[in-house]
Amino acid sequence: RHPSTIGKELGTLRGALKLARRRGLFSRDPAVILPTSWDNEYAPRSTYLQPDELRRLLAVMKPHRAAHVAYIAMTGTRWAESLRAERADFDGRRRIGVGEDERKE
Repeated sequence: RHPSTIGKELGTLRGALKLARRRGLFSRDPAVILPTSWDNEYAPRSTYLQPDELRRLLAVMKPHRAAHVAYIAMTGTRWAESLRAERADFDGRRRIGVGEDERKE
């Protein structure tokens, strides 16, 4: 496997172990079992759709899909968060809260 693939997988595993530890499902420190000096030189992409690119994309999508993609683009939510969104999550003051945030555990 490519080093960046392994690095991403180790990052995912580290996050899962940390969450399991916070929930009391894993008692060890993840740092003890995971490699500490792994350098995969991975850097996430930092490109974004420009407003005109987004408009062109939405124009060729089915209306329900375009609404979903527009919601994600305008709020910055992740896919799973967007699927949980309900009308009650909008408070009318341009703020949005979607259920409980797993990252706060």
